[in-house]
This record gives sequence, structure tokens and C-alpha cells, in this order.
Amino acid sequence: MPPKAGVSGLAALVGNRALSRLVESGALRERVLARYDTGEHTMFGGDDVVFVKGDVKITEREMIALGDMYERVDDIYQADVDELKNLVALIRRDRDAYLGLNNAQSVSNSEWEAATPKGAHRTKTFLDLAAENDTHFAPATSGHLWDWKTAKDYKAEWRRIHKQALDLARGAKTPADRQRAYAFNAFAGHFLTDAFSSGHMINKEETITRAKASWDSLRTQYLVFHENEFTRNVAEAVLADPVAGRQLRKYYIRIVDWHEMSAEHFSELLWQFANNDEYREKFYDNFVKAVHDELSDSGIEVSNPRGDGPWILRGDTHLMPDDPKTVSKDKYEASRASSENTLRVGRAAFAQSVKNITDAAGSKEPLDYEKLFERVWAYVPRPTSKGDSHIRDVSDRLLDLRNPEAVKTFARIVAKNVDLLITKLNDPSVDRLESPDEIKGRPGKPM
Repeated sequence: MPPKAGVSGLAALVGNRALSRLVESGALRERVLARYDTGEHTMFGGDDVVFVKGDVKITEREMIALGDMYERVDDIYQADVDELKNLVALIRRDRDAYLGLNNAQSVSNSEWEAATPKGAHRTKTFLDLAAENDTHFAPATSGHLWDWKTAKDYKAEWRRIHKQALDLARGAKTPADRQRAYAFNAFAGHFLTDAFSSGHMINKEETITRAKASWDSLRTQYLVFHENEFTRNVAEAVLADPVAGRQLRKYYIRIVDWHEMSAEHFSELLWQFANNDEYREKFYDNFVKAVHDELSDSGIEVSNPRGDGPWILRGDTHLMPDDPKTVSKDKYEASRASSENTLRVGRAAFAQSVKNITDAAGSKEPLDYEKLFERVWAYVPRPTSKGDSHIRDVSDRLLDLRNPEAVKTFARIVAKNVDLLITKLNDPSVDRLESPDEIKGRPGKPM
């Protein structure tokens, strides 16, 4: 699961009415959520069936993928057959698309959203869950005591659900009980496999804290309509974008009064987002996405406690090797080695988690949870000293708001999602953008 920046973050600004229009129009087709795609998550599990309801059968790999679609495993058991059948079909299609099979089309964010409606069994849709993704990122690196029972990161979330699976296995009386234990373990595998993405080897809260500290160091300009050098530079870059700039300049923008679109007024709007209680968190999630995306693209040197590696761990959309037709031979071979090592170790980690469940099912003694946890976590990659240095370098560049790279990356995220942003700002409940035709002749508006 991705930061809520990009499509998910901006969608969180949109509101139900505007989002419905976007889903119907297909405007959310681009896959820019910061997460392993569904097709990638399925690569770590096997084809053993771990869930049956009616004529729906869900395998390990499909249950791993459902970690982006449901908040809890129990919600899956409460879902109706038609919803589950549709989601399984979409997951299989997405995997086929990822592997280039059967001329399959990858599943869009709008399709995932439409397939996960709120109901008695769920209070959060796909995009709602994407907006609450702290548990898909690494534990904090600061010195405070880590407690997996309360922490919000992928290691803690995996432990909590894996413990549920272990307890279910140990107490199982029937084959259905044992199958339920394997289902919980496979769902936990979603967070285990998040740990095999380089873009997720940062802690979300720490990343946002650094971005806020940099923001606070900037001088706010003007007494009434505020901006700072970061918002002005981002606004200029977005309006200079050949696509986003052309789209935005079609509108008037409201900063108390209505004005023609300009870098100054767009900058003032960005400043307001960063300082508004409703939008502040969503604004800062874009910095998490910025660091996540670069680490996913560049990769990180890692090893693990078992002694695997070192190898280059890449991230979201980079699990499989690059296309040899589009990159140099050396780059293809490097990507192939990265993919092979990541999948080999990641699959072994998940297989060990399955063995834990099998062992617990036959145990009459109290379970040593820490020992069982560590059997699996010994496979999980950790940055080497070189990898740590690279993470620091990327974070230093992209979280320093005076750095031109931070400006360029943030502006690229805004520009990439300009249609969704315009929809939000043009919504009557927000009323920040309107076209000349829309405002013509209305009191208090120019023309």
C-alpha cells in the first residue's frame, strides 16, 4: 500500500461526489499509488487454496494481494460471494498483465475502487485504505522503544496478524479451522512482502517529520496571502509543465477574490493546503511518495541476518527484470539479478511463515512467538552501510525544500495528477477553480 500522495492522496481531497465522477469517467486509470502492484504481490505466494466460500476459492498469492483491499481478514469472511469473485478475477487479470499473459490489461485504480464498495462488512474502500498506509512502511529508526503490539509499520502489522494465525493453528479442531489459520497467515504475508520493496524501507512518520521541519525553516512571505520559496518554485514548475500548465491556465483561481491563474496565486493555494487542518497530512504525504519513488527506481543494497546478499533490492513496479529491448545489456543483467534474489529470498520468507503455521498446528506446548517471528524475519532485507547511505542521500535531497530536486519532484507529482486536482478544486464544496464560462456574470466574480 501506497502513501496517499499521487492519485490516492489527491483522491482523498476529492470527496465522494467528485470521486464518483472520476471513477465513471475513467480518469483514475493511471497506476501511481506508491505500493507493489497487485500483480507483484502475487509473485511471492503459491497456489494452495486458503479460503473457500461458495464457489470462490482464494489461493495464498491472492490472499496476499487482498491486503490492499481489506482492512482485516475477518472482513473477507463477511464479504459476499459476488464481491470476492470479482476481486479474485481482477487479481488474476492483474497478475497476467504483469507477466504479459493472455493480452491482459492491468487493473486501474478506478476498477479497484469500484470493486471495494463500503458495506456492512467494510467501512473503507481501496482508496480509503491507500490513504492510511503507515503499516506498509518500515519501523522507525529513532531511538524510542519499539513495541510491535502498538507500532504502525509493516513489521508490527505482520507480527500481529501472524500471531493470530499461529493461535488459530494451535487451537484448530477441524480442517476448516486449519485453513482459516493459513488464510490469516497469507493475509499477513502482504506486509511481509512490503518489506521486500526498497521504496518501503523508510518510516512514513519520520519522513513527514523531516519535511515539516524543512518547511518550518522557510520564511513565509507577505502578510495576507502567504507563500514561501518552495510553494512559489513548485507553482512555477507546474505551470511551466506543457500539459499541467495548459490545463490549469484555463481556470480562474480563488484566493479570497477571483484571479487569472498565475504562479503567485497557485503558490498561495499550495501554502494554504500545507497549513489547513483538513489537507495538511495529504500535502506532506507527497514527500513520502517522492522518496519512495526514487528509492524504488534506484534500488538499495541490502543483506539479511541469514547471510543472503548483498544484493540490490528494487521497489514498486520493478520486481521483475527490465525489458531487455529497452535497456543496455548491463542494466538488464543487473535488474535480472535483483529480481531473482528478491523473489528467491522473499518466497523463502513466506514459506517459512507457512511452516510456522504447520508447526503450531501440531504443538501441545505454549508457542514461543519471538522465536517463530525471528525464523521468518531473518529472511527480511536490511540496508547495508552502502544502502543506508543511499537512503540518507535521497532523503536529504528530497526532504530539503530549498533543494531544486525536492521542488522538481514535488511539482512532477502535482503535474502528473493535475486532472484530479482540478476536479477537486472545481467542486462546489471547495470552489477554488472555475472556468471563464462558469463564472461569467455571477456576482463577485470577474468578467
